[in-house]
Amino acid sequence: MTFAELESEWQRHGLPPVEELISPAEAAELAFIRAESRRESCRPGSFSASVRFNNRRISWRDSD
Repeated sequence: MTFAELESEWQRHGLPPVEELISPAEAAELAFIRAESRRESCRPGSFSASVRFNNRRISWRDSD
């Protein structure tokens, strides 16, 4: 699942923006992950990442 798909699924379920649920430090980490996802989506290969908030870890992987 790509990061964009993860965000879309999150919104489809009517959940609030992730930034409203996480700390400023976690929001900064999420911004970095988003930027990495955009960069990696332009390159062949695979990408995986995870983020932790509210004591939960969300992971996703995008591969060719």
